[in-house]
Amino acid sequence: MLIKLVKSNSKDEFLGVVFLYVKVSLLYLSYHCSFSLFFGYLVIFITLWISFPQPGYEGETAFVYMTPLEFSKRIITGEKEYWVVEAYATWCPPCRQLASNFAGLSLKYNSEKIGFAKIDVGRHQEFADEHQISTKGTTKQLPTLILFHHGEEVDRMPRIKPNLDVETPKWTEKALKSRLKLLQ
Repeated sequence: MLIKLVKSNSKDEFLGVVFLYVKVSLLYLSYHCSFSLFFGYLVIFITLWISFPQPGYEGETAFVYMTPLEFSKRIITGEKEYWVVEAYATWCPPCRQLASNFAGLSLKYNSEKIGFAKIDVGRHQEFADEHQISTKGTTKQLPTLILFHHGEEVDRMPRIKPNLDVETPKWTEKALKSRLKLLQ
């Protein structure tokens, strides 16, 4: 648990992980106590999981949702000097956890020079293929943040190491700012 606390990007992420561990532990313990208790808890667990999905960020933002066609028109043609693009998927929990940090960055740094955009690679697989982003269920590449300067990719998070391993990025605002060089 303490390792998860250190590795968590936010209190919400940590609490989500804690509650998941508690639920799985209760399921395991109820299985060993009584099958009827296990089955009852399992039904309640599944019902609550379906009825109350993890909430997404619904606050204020300064980014735009794009399709690959809009990407070509606005980013490649250079509507702004810099663009920070988040490649995300709706089914990806880390993408949901990054949403508030990305919205905060977009509100703080959106300007005439820097723009922020999101592209759903779950729907637009061609964008993912073009930018070498894996959309498999077990991928560690989602979410991916790509910094473009005059339509050319300058940097990305997470980076792909030479041995094809994916680095584990820290999605905190401080790490994002330093990595994407947004303070200049």
